[in-house]
Amino acid sequence: MPLVDLPTELLDEIFSYVDWDPSQSLYPCRDDLLNASLSCRQLRKVLEPAIFRSVTLRLCWAEGRLIEPRWYCLRKERPEIAKHVRCVYIHTGSEACLHCIQRDNLEPFVVPEGVEDWLSLSNKPEDSSGDNAHLRPRVDEYARRQVQENPLYTGADSEHASTAEDLIKWTKTQSRTNQFLDALSIFMLCIPSSVNKIVFKAHMEGIHNKDKNIYSHRLLSIALDLLHDKLQDLTIISNQSVRRLGMSRRQIAGIGSEMIDQEWIPTSVVQKLSPKRLTFAVNDEYSFHKNTTSFVHQGFERWNQLSHSVRELDIRYTKGEWQELVQFVKGFETLTTIRFQDCILNAPYQAPMAQTRAFEQHIWLNFAIAIRRAFPHAKIELSNLWRPVVMDRLPVSAVKFILTQAVPDGALVDVEREDRLLEDFVSFLPMWWAEDGQRGSQAMNDWTRQRGPLSDEAMSRRWR
Repeated sequence: MPLVDLPTELLDEIFSYVDWDPSQSLYPCRDDLLNASLSCRQLRKVLEPAIFRSVTLRLCWAEGRLIEPRWYCLRKERPEIAKHVRCVYIHTGSEACLHCIQRDNLEPFVVPEGVEDWLSLSNKPEDSSGDNAHLRPRVDEYARRQVQENPLYTGADSEHASTAEDLIKWTKTQSRTNQFLDALSIFMLCIPSSVNKIVFKAHMEGIHNKDKNIYSHRLLSIALDLLHDKLQDLTIISNQSVRRLGMSRRQIAGIGSEMIDQEWIPTSVVQKLSPKRLTFAVNDEYSFHKNTTSFVHQGFERWNQLSHSVRELDIRYTKGEWQELVQFVKGFETLTTIRFQDCILNAPYQAPMAQTRAFEQHIWLNFAIAIRRAFPHAKIELSNLWRPVVMDRLPVSAVKFILTQAVPDGALVDVEREDRLLEDFVSFLPMWWAEDGQRGSQAMNDWTRQRGPLSDEAMSRRWR
């Protein structure tokens, strides 16, 4: 039977295996779906909901003015596709040069004329979904509050504006800029009410980009505030690739954590949220290195207020002192899944250098034991783990030993067992380095062919 003749339900199931997997990639990736949709019209129609399940909202400026986002242009042409959107990836782009403006026909962003309902981009009440009806009073109330709290808007005409659209248009006639209302217009036009997941990355370098960072964070704050009861998944990425000289470690981390400070996302907004999954990446894959910005618990502890709802915590591209990371994780008391991927652990900063070097050999084992003691039955996932200073990645066999032998589900690690685990881990580490190398792989294949599989469980049976 040809592929296109299969029922839609089966096609959805088949192509779900090539859809974006958030546990593997921070950013939505739909390349395989797009390629499949280009093969024929039938598949294009079937895959359209999956393709637009995740969209990208790129905020780009040219000559100081916000450029019309590509996603907004597409939504204006086809308002009906907004119903498929479940995830919005918000990120800022660099300043566009004059050549790019002319080449790509970039136009400045302006609010639509002649459209009464910006949430549905339609003038027909029947086009407004139930989600929009639920969101409408929140949007209008937010706009009224911004106008009432701003002393510049004292005109009597604003009292006759009943909707957020009318209030925003009225402020435009006053020739006064309000970034909160400007960001609200982007939210209404670009973030559908069906969204339950947000991926946010916006931290452009340089003092000249400060206003752009403020704008993007205000947009995020508005989205979190107005969609607080719908959001099930939140990912926040800070791109801090430039190291600040002459600053203390906490000052540097404070800059890297501005996005979650009170100025950027108020505590009152955080307290409203109830996501099931929370992902933090202090850096991204392109700015992650041994001198990258460090994680500091004080900058992130406000997010522990979500401990009542968060079940899955994902930490990626992060460097931090291991006890601070343990303290942060312990703040989420109801976790069922804990994932650390592409992370660097530092030893305690006050420890002598000789002790630090020795401790770093088994630092990830110590970390995993501390997490298991706090969460006896949570699922722990570790991958691409790095040790500081030398920046070497822990062998895959070592990670497997930690997860399957040292801290399996329900493991009770007392002091005696911990000592034996640490001793075995340090003893086996050279062998694991060899196993993951070319000669090690050949040796393991020869052993398996002659005598059967060699397991770490048999080698470490003495402490079980």
